[in-house]
Amino acid sequence: IGDREENLQNGIDCYKAYLQGAGKASPWKWANAQFCLGAAYTSLPSGDRMGHFRDAIDRYNAAIEVWTEKESPQPWAMVQTNLAAAYWRMPFGDKGENLQTAIGYLEASLRVLTEQLTPVKWSVTQHDLGVAYRDLPTGDRAQNYRKAIAFFEAALRVRTERDLPVDWAQTQNHLGNAYRDSPTGNSEENIEMAIASYHAAQRVQTEQELPVDWAETRSNLGIAYASAQKGDVVENRRMAEGCFRDAIRAYEAVGLHHKAKEVAARLADLPPS
Repeated sequence: IGDREENLQNGIDCYKAYLQGAGKASPWKWANAQFCLGAAYTSLPSGDRMGHFRDAIDRYNAAIEVWTEKESPQPWAMVQTNLAAAYWRMPFGDKGENLQTAIGYLEASLRVLTEQLTPVKWSVTQHDLGVAYRDLPTGDRAQNYRKAIAFFEAALRVRTERDLPVDWAQTQNHLGNAYRDSPTGNSEENIEMAIASYHAAQRVQTEQELPVDWAETRSNLGIAYASAQKGDVVENRRMAEGCFRDAIRAYEAVGLHHKAKEVAARLADLPPS
């Protein structure tokens, strides 16, 4: 309700006032206020974005002065994942260094978040690590992709089609991207694995229920078919064209015209049949 940025700024002012008045009389509440301030600063959509992210990181680091890994492991792990998100989304600095720092925080959180004790949070972190390694512009690219695939496949042990269908489909889509773009292994087999993952995701993602997710996966599937060297070349092109047209229609229907234009450009780049 109301203006989001104004609400966030009001929240920041309230937390600051609380911290100024109460100090560390209640360490837990103090840490929670610092954590909430960090989350609010990273969410501010305008103003001094660089300053906001620096303030957020300072607040998160203040929170874990109280929420230590030993004394408050779950809150500590939550701050680690938020620090990762802050560095990942940081609008300044070296992208590779920021993403590597984010990976460090995500991996640290796994000292607390385990598949046995906190399976859902663990699977979210596995998925996020998969995305991070896939996007990492530094280091051994082939090794990064191998790690990404391993993290996505680990996430799918918890993110099952039966128990967490939307999350399962999201990870299947990302797994497909990792196989499709992987610089290592057999390229034809990688494309086949990618296509299988995209088709799996579409068992959950429907145009009616999840039109944006469906369009994204249809577009990815089109890219995979356009890259396929195995099988009938004409049929692969026909499949790619159909997927691209589906994605364009779905994006236009929900008003994502810039996305539709991106897919239309891929469609135009298809070789003639």
